[in-house]
Amino acid sequence: FEPLLSHPSPLVGEGKGEGENSFDLIISNPPYIRTDDIQTLQPEIRDWEPIGALDGGPDGLDFYREIISQAGKFLKTNGILMFELGAGCADKTVRMMKDAGYTDIEVQKDYAGIERIIQARWTN
Repeated sequence: FEPLLSHPSPLVGEGKGEGENSFDLIISNPPYIRTDDIQTLQPEIRDWEPIGALDGGPDGLDFYREIISQAGKFLKTNGILMFELGAGCADKTVRMMKDAGYTDIEVQKDYAGIERIIQARWTN
């Protein structure tokens, strides 16, 4: 087995040049709650989770845009990008991934039938 590396910070702005084209797999659970929806969350989430772990921007897609646009620099050819989706984000996220050059895009539903996980292959 290869060692698993964890990089809990955004891909952009840190380690420029380091790790380029060296990862087979990037997995992320980015913030995906729309800014306006944060106040409607359950108190045990809203009041105890760091805002940075929740707030995905006005449409909930800010971090998806960033990850999709930057991950290709770090993935090996045929590397996989995988992350959790917010409810209702799948179609727009699939479109962003296609536009960025990802292939073999798959969306998986959770036990409640919500499109929850997306994965795609980087072939550029």
